[in-house]
Amino acid sequence: MNALTEYADAWESFWRDAPPGAGAVLWDAAPEEVAALHLPLLLSHTPGTLPLVDVGCGNGTQTRFLARHYARVIGVDLSGTAVEFRRLDAADPAPVGKLSEELGDADVYLRGVLHQCGPDDRARIAASVATLVGRHGRALVVEPARAA
Repeated sequence: MNALTEYADAWESFWRDAPPGAGAVLWDAAPEEVAALHLPLLLSHTPGTLPLVDVGCGNGTQTRFLARHYARVIGVDLSGTAVEFRRLDAADPAPVGKLSEELGDADVYLRGVLHQCGPDDRARIAASVATLVGRHGRALVVEPARAA
C-alpha cells in the first residue's frame, strides 16, 4: 500500500478540520521563523534559477514566501485540501517522474515530512527527492530534532 492510499484520508480529514488562518496549525509558523532562516542555506547551494519544489507544503505558507526568492516554486502535498498548488504523493514514483519530466532538474525544500512517514515511505520519498533534483538541483531536508 502506498502513502497516498494509507495516509491520504487522514491528512484530508486533518486539513479539512483545521482552523483557517495563518499559524492555526502548530507547524504553520510565520515564514520569518522558518523558511527565512532556511533561505540563506538554500541560496548558498542553489543559484535560485531552477524550479523549487516544496514537498509537503501543507497550506503553502512557506511556499508563498519562497516564491519571492525563486523564479518558479511549486508546492506539492499529499492532501488536496491543504494545498492550493498540486496534489502529489511524494512516495509514488510515477507522478514524481511526471513532475520531473515537466520541470527538469529542480531544487527541493522538504520540511517536517519524513518523521511523519513509515520507514518504507521515507525511502521512497528520498528517492523522489533524488529524482526531482536530477543532476543539477539541490535539496534542503529539515526535520525536527528528537528533543522536539
